[in-house]
Amino acid sequence: MRVLNFRDEVIGGIARKMGFDPTADLPPDLAATYVTFINSWLRKLWSRLDWPESVLIEQRTPASHYIPWAQTSQNVIDRAFKVFLVDPRAVDAPSDVPFRLDSGGVFCGFEHGTNVWLKYLPEPPFFTTAVWSATVTYAKYAGTADKTLSVVYDPVTGWNYQSLQATNLNHAITDGAWWSQLAFPADNGDLIVHGAYADALREDGQTDKALAEEQALIGELEHKIASRILAPYDPLTDQAVPAARYRAPGLQTAATK
Repeated sequence: MRVLNFRDEVIGGIARKMGFDPTADLPPDLAATYVTFINSWLRKLWSRLDWPESVLIEQRTPASHYIPWAQTSQNVIDRAFKVFLVDPRAVDAPSDVPFRLDSGGVFCGFEHGTNVWLKYLPEPPFFTTAVWSATVTYAKYAGTADKTLSVVYDPVTGWNYQSLQATNLNHAITDGAWWSQLAFPADNGDLIVHGAYADALREDGQTDKALAEEQALIGELEHKIASRILAPYDPLTDQAVPAARYRAPGLQTAATK
């Protein structure tokens, strides 16, 4: 998975655009504000774009033929793409089954066994500039609704770390049994920085520049969506994509040249 260093390439990118040195003169309260913008744009764009490198395939145990959206100690499901009766990474044959989505989660039908394998996009990651404290008891990251007490920031390395266990007290972030690095996905990371930078400009009173940055974001977003529509293959659903009825202006594929 391609990742971005949170300090150097994400919050640092916004800070430098705003005229700050992220390693020297970025005030902590302003850094925390930028992180709020970053998390907000991650949530806005997460379900609207393809994040192939963040898609997971996991074994799940249905309850009453459902995989709930949120299960204890499991990643929360943001988008479900396929349900398999056997691990698709271990067999070379179609094994996916029809499913439907509703308030109960992912309905797997009635033909499955004890376990199924779900191909899905987890909820967007959460980031912070709050540094680790030996006096704070941290919660387990997976399945935790409030991530503020399950993620910490290391200003030395520039990475965020997620707590792997509940009641995580006074365990250093270098202890791999208790913490793991929380990576910022490079997929579409430029759009997140664009959006957060626009919010930072607006917060600074630079409304015109914020609008211009949002227009640039919209242009990039439209290009990504157009590329997705014209793509012959969907990496998330493993399906061929039907030819688009309407083609985006100014874009051509090999079939139209």
